[in-house]
Amino acid sequence: MAKLQSRWAHASEVTALAFVPDGSYIVATADDFALHLFSQKEGKPARQAEPIESTEGATCIAVTQENIYAGSRDGVIRQYDIKLQEFMGIIVRCNLAVRCLALSKNQKLLGIGTEENEIKIINLEDPEECFPLQGHKKAINAIAFDPLAEYMLSSSCDGTVIVWDMKTKKSAPLEIITVMAPTSTESKYKIPIAWHTSGEFFVIGRDKDITAHHRHTWQKSFTYRSGSSAAPTILAWSPNGRYLAAASIETDIWIWKYKEKEQPHIKHTHKTGVTDLTWSPSRNCLAFADAAGEVTYWEEVIEDGTPLKEPTPDPLKGLFDEPTARGNEIGAQETEGAQKDHDMGDLAQEYLSDNESLRDFIVDDENDPYLQKKASTGAQKSGALGMRVAKALHPRFQPGSTAERDKRRYLAFNLLGLITTVDHGNHATVSVEFHDKLTHRGYHFTDGSHYTMACLGMTGALFAAPERAETPSTVFFRTYDSWATKSEWQIFLPEGEDVTAIALNAESAIVSTSRGFVRIFSQSGIQTGLFSLGSVIAAVGKDDMVFFIYHQGEPFEGSQNLGYSIYNVETAQRIQHGLLPVLDDTIITWLGFSEGGIPAFYDDKGVMYILNYYRRVDQGQWTPILDTTAVQNTESDTNNVPHYWLVGLTDQTATFVKCRRGETEPSFPKPFVTELPLKVLTLHQDTPAGQHEEAWLRNKILSGLNKDEKIARSIESIDNSAAKRELEMDKLALQMIDLACRADRTQKALDLTAMLCSLKSIDNAMKIAQHHSLHTLMERMSRVKEIKVRRTRTALRSRLEKRKRIK
Repeated sequence: MAKLQSRWAHASEVTALAFVPDGSYIVATADDFALHLFSQKEGKPARQAEPIESTEGATCIAVTQENIYAGSRDGVIRQYDIKLQEFMGIIVRCNLAVRCLALSKNQKLLGIGTEENEIKIINLEDPEECFPLQGHKKAINAIAFDPLAEYMLSSSCDGTVIVWDMKTKKSAPLEIITVMAPTSTESKYKIPIAWHTSGEFFVIGRDKDITAHHRHTWQKSFTYRSGSSAAPTILAWSPNGRYLAAASIETDIWIWKYKEKEQPHIKHTHKTGVTDLTWSPSRNCLAFADAAGEVTYWEEVIEDGTPLKEPTPDPLKGLFDEPTARGNEIGAQETEGAQKDHDMGDLAQEYLSDNESLRDFIVDDENDPYLQKKASTGAQKSGALGMRVAKALHPRFQPGSTAERDKRRYLAFNLLGLITTVDHGNHATVSVEFHDKLTHRGYHFTDGSHYTMACLGMTGALFAAPERAETPSTVFFRTYDSWATKSEWQIFLPEGEDVTAIALNAESAIVSTSRGFVRIFSQSGIQTGLFSLGSVIAAVGKDDMVFFIYHQGEPFEGSQNLGYSIYNVETAQRIQHGLLPVLDDTIITWLGFSEGGIPAFYDDKGVMYILNYYRRVDQGQWTPILDTTAVQNTESDTNNVPHYWLVGLTDQTATFVKCRRGETEPSFPKPFVTELPLKVLTLHQDTPAGQHEEAWLRNKILSGLNKDEKIARSIESIDNSAAKRELEMDKLALQMIDLACRADRTQKALDLTAMLCSLKSIDNAMKIAQHHSLHTLMERMSRVKEIKVRRTRTALRSRLEKRKRIK
């Protein structure tokens, strides 16, 4: 029968609470210059505390079997002996107040988080041996060591959780997970973190729920829901990993069974705010401290089970292993117990049936794992070690989709139409709407799979959902119009293989997966292709092409290290591939093709790029074609340029949603769109000559792309659009020639003459030179015409001879 017993511990708020590893004592600290030890040796908590006097109040503690390490507001870490119950000395001094402490599994490393943005890792056997970890931008909130001795977590007031690699001891973050907006150091809400005892995953407290994240992938897998609006501030796993306890920022305490995620197994409302909680390692008890200075013991808290049971290590394991040389790094000590700790992977397995596995419930049953936004950190240098702090890997995304807001989101939004979804809990409603309602008729349907990805093509819509509980990852295609019956199709991926990106072109549906596979299906559901590309970030299709971007490796200074590939699906040939010009502080937010088939991408800095020469094998060049930040804001607040969210691209303009102030994505109801003309990022566009240069270069690029497309598709008819662009280019060049002649810049006028496309335009340039009485320039222009005539005749003869050979 559950029973709560309270003991007075301090005259002020208890700041930290921890059991000694064998459960013989519980330690409570406060700001009243004393540490209180409550004996648990009789199988029940002592009524009176045994005090240890201190010269400074403690804000946090870490406890071993023999010692207490206490951090305080003066930045000092002090050591106390539990048996002697006295102060032993100072371990280390920090510049600012200590906010959190954590011990590694073998209790040889101490992690220290302070109001600085740096974490210190200290070797307790030699406290002078210390290395810093830099990556956070504000004060540290919490630290948690991996039970398997490979990684460490930290959370910060900057709103992020960072994963650190403790095997290599690199000072650069391995992964950065953005959890919330930054907070002040005085905020009561501190992002709580806790590793599961198996080390297979860890949990993070968010606004009102707790999310679990995979080991290695670091992706959000599932959520523990409290049903309350109060944010969790403390997390603790039971010794056997079967129960998760959490306390809220208010007075709530929740306990979940690890597989029952939708609601807590046990709820309790305390009389005042809970400041810390911890499980007893030796009995069925959860202890928690409060703001009134009391410690409460919740005896027999688990009535239908037990929170205890540690795995028993094999006494013969490692007996015949060859000894390895120990280096002088701190990491050598951490690996000493790593082999034993790897047995923790089977910890919860002992409580499952033969047909169950701990991994069975670690599934991606959350929406949009690819939409999680990651913190952007530029390359920094560690003052102590001179090591570079790397940026996190670029997140996956689905072009045209948005994050969920008020249970609504856009799954796809392009020039053809849009797909929206509304989450109703156990199902969702998906609506497909077209801008041109005469061409296609919209529809909606009930979605029991909770689709998180969609794309809208010319012939149909493609949907995908991640793996959830017992349901594998799903792909579903629905055509607009079909004479055939049962033209819709659905496929399920193998267990452990999840959809990461989807795309549609004129004939195929393209699906990339978590195994690095790219699966190609016909629009009747027949798999027509399979190859491996690696970690795909996003994909998009058009006509016979598909355009992928993917990770080529870890980011490095100045670059996200992203690659791109463009394939012709019909011929199974790669047209282009190479490095994507994305800086390390930049995120791609849109990927697609123009209506004419030009590959393009758009980043969060507001710059759009198109791939010039993309039809010439391995000759592609990324050209910045538009910078939305240069667009003048016509509203009253001219200092605050709005964010433009890209919908689609034509050969002349880009269509955007002009987002509300402070927002980066379109909201509901369906917003209005605006068009911006394309402008190459040339210099001096505030002058007439600069404007003409920009327009000339833009027309040159687009005209060349149009010609390449015609050649690639073997189109023999006259391309009027290319001819019109060349005519426009000549008009602009003649205007620039006139400006150059007025400024007596004859060499520039001659260079511009050489750029003219037609002989008639050269004649007009000579008339301009004659008008300005530049006779020498006229003569040189005449030579340019002669050279152009000879080249034209040579090219014509070459084409005629080629046709004769073909015949």
